[in-house]
Amino acid sequence: MLANLLPGLRDVRAPLASGYVLLISLWLGIPNARPSVKYSHDVIADLWKLSNMVGKGASLAAVTFIAYLIGSMLHINARSALKYFDAKREVLLFGGGWFSNVDWPLIRRDRDSIQVSAATLERLIFHLQKISGSDDSQEIQEKVLQTQNAVLAELGNLEIRLHARSADLYGDHDRTAAEADLRINVGLSLSILICVLVLRGSLWWTVGLCASFYLIKQGFTRARQANDVLIEITLSEELDSSSISSFRREFEAETGGVHFTSLDDLIANRMRSASSSSPDTGASPTDERTS
Repeated sequence: MLANLLPGLRDVRAPLASGYVLLISLWLGIPNARPSVKYSHDVIADLWKLSNMVGKGASLAAVTFIAYLIGSMLHINARSALKYFDAKREVLLFGGGWFSNVDWPLIRRDRDSIQVSAATLERLIFHLQKISGSDDSQEIQEKVLQTQNAVLAELGNLEIRLHARSADLYGDHDRTAAEADLRINVGLSLSILICVLVLRGSLWWTVGLCASFYLIKQGFTRARQANDVLIEITLSEELDSSSISSFRREFEAETGGVHFTSLDDLIANRMRSASSSSPDTGASPTDERTS
């Protein structure tokens, strides 16, 4: 029963936590909205009286519900944000202008995508090159790049297929994705709260922005790890990718259905076949010559 409740709790905690932080920011940022004797006939004052009438428990439940609504309306999906920044990254870095001439420390120029880690991206490219028979021609390399981008574009569909196929594997992916959403939404809400504290208090509160930025950075890292899980499951053939299947069918159709094997795989297969075909009889070469 607890295992069935965990996915629901993962979906609730991110908007609830960020909603609470935003409510505190609203409470501190608008001090005149607080009820007082002067505003005894305002709507907020009537709500305050209602809170005193129903008790602290019901008031806490109402505040929790409002926080969840605010957090849900302003909720940011970490993997969607990563995909958006990945699309904007190519325009900013290679589209010309002053931005492309600046060496930004958090933006990698030596990678084709930031949606997955560098190791996972290399494994995906190696898998596609293996299907193509390690052909280094320009046409094949362009198809490999197109298929790579297509696989990254269908990560949402891969998540749905994984949910339908394996609950355990999907649980690992969903847990990492939920952690990413929690960190990014709480980090952004915390930055708003710190800005309110700076306006009402001292500039020393800006030190807290380091914590919010660190949470956001961790959130994007977890989002990348969640995408890595999908790609690794796909490469292990536990999950089918329509882009990889189309690439394989297209290549086999062009080669007449002949599948080429890389040199390393060919050597490994030869060694395995040689070891399996030579049984250990226990007889030495001297005994064979004597007989």
